[in-house]
Amino acid sequence: LAVLLLALPVSAQRFSKCNSCARDGRGRISRSVQAKKEFMRAHPCPAPYRVWRRACPGYQVDHRVPLACGGKDRPENMQWLTAAQHRAKSKRDASCK
Repeated sequence: LAVLLLALPVSAQRFSKCNSCARDGRGRISRSVQAKKEFMRAHPCPAPYRVWRRACPGYQVDHRVPLACGGKDRPENMQWLTAAQHRAKSKRDASCK
């Protein structure tokens, strides 16, 4: 198992707890583009960027419960976070606690 983890990219090693998660060619957990589009359609960019349809400068879509920790890849499990908030949350989420 340790050898397998070393073969995965660093980003995949952080969330290696999810053995049943579908992964892309680079070892990352696969995400639904359609679910993200549905979330963005239902939840426009946070103020002051509400008029933007696609890009929200400084904001990223985050899974409230990480996919690697059993969260669903659905709009109801998504939220807007600033880039700094997303980095901090990702560090906390790495242990799936």
